Amino acid sequence: MLSVSVVVLLLIAVVVGLAHLYVDKANGSEHYAQTYFNKLGIDYEFGRVRSGDRQLRYVHTGQKDSTKPLILFVHGAPGSWEAYKFFLADTDLRSMAQLISIDRLGYGESDYGQPALDIATHAAAVYQVIEAHPASKVILVGHSYGGPIVAKVAMTYPKQIGGILMVAPVNDPHSEPVKWYAHMTNWSLSRAILPDYINVCTTEKMNHIQALKDIEYQWSTLAVPVIHYHGEKDGLAPYHGNVDFSQQHIDPSLLTVVPDSEKGHFILWEKMGTVKRFIMQLLEA
Repeated sequence: MLSVSVVVLLLIAVVVGLAHLYVDKANGSEHYAQTYFNKLGIDYEFGRVRSGDRQLRYVHTGQKDSTKPLILFVHGAPGSWEAYKFFLADTDLRSMAQLISIDRLGYGESDYGQPALDIATHAAAVYQVIEAHPASKVILVGHSYGGPIVAKVAMTYPKQIGGILMVAPVNDPHSEPVKWYAHMTNWSLSRAILPDYINVCTTEKMNHIQALKDIEYQWSTLAVPVIHYHGEKDGLAPYHGNVDFSQQHIDPSLLTVVPDSEKGHFILWEKMGTVKRFIMQLLEA
């Protein structure tokens, strides 16, 4: 019978192997982008902006016309622009809007390996992308930890934002779970052998509760339409804690909560058609 220590070491080896295997995809490398978009015959371009002393990279598809709306996507942890590649390639969305998906600070080529621990810093960097791409209307889409980030952008720059869609957001600091594997990836040995995108994710995770508490009492300042789409089986962003938080802190006249009884945290990819419908709804509002 294997000892506990051997089992733990084997588990670490599996996690490390898988993490390194997916570095190219997870970081949304230029080679990965070229392979994906060229195969589909879709024009795309990388862009970069500076926010303070930080640099943020993003991918732009769709319209290049400032009279068109901008749909800007913000991923969770870990991730990169690649999390929204299917939306960037969507024919309908590309025909009607500028589409931008970012690498959040610390991921992809946005100061890779250097995490930003407060939500305000992430929001300020997102806003620099908005400033660089004038649009008739701006819709923000955030998944998981991207949810409070897009909300913070809308809190800080309400006149520039037309609406936000939060998909399985991590809003509530009081129900934020720290799973066993997060503690495992936080070990010194794990950090020494895991790729940087996992280490950034772990560092963020260990600071999520404080980062969310820092903006806890700012949610009532939201002044734009908000759609909160959440799977009831979500174990990473608990359904009741986060939905209850939104309902308690966001003006009910602006908030639409849409539950899904079948799905969990990966609802962004499992119900892409539904997510697209909510984006269209905000565009048309």
